[in-house]
Amino acid sequence: MVEQIDFDHFHVAKQLVEVMDKTRQNEHPHLPVESRRQAKGTRFWWQYSDKWMTESRQEKLIWQSAQMKLTS
Repeated sequence: MVEQIDFDHFHVAKQLVEVMDKTRQNEHPHLPVESRRQAKGTRFWWQYSDKWMTESRQEKLIWQSAQMKLTS
């Protein structure tokens, strides 16, 4: 008898978001002061789908991606 493992997509996504957030939190203190100020409040930007991103948020996220290499 072969057992099958089922994955609950909700819980997989939840774990992915938690790991990404912890990475962001760990990386934040190591950023230069100005980058830290601009990174504040961007927690949910990392989770947005491209179709929901405004152009200004995309530009800011691209800049943040260059600053926060581990998170991006």
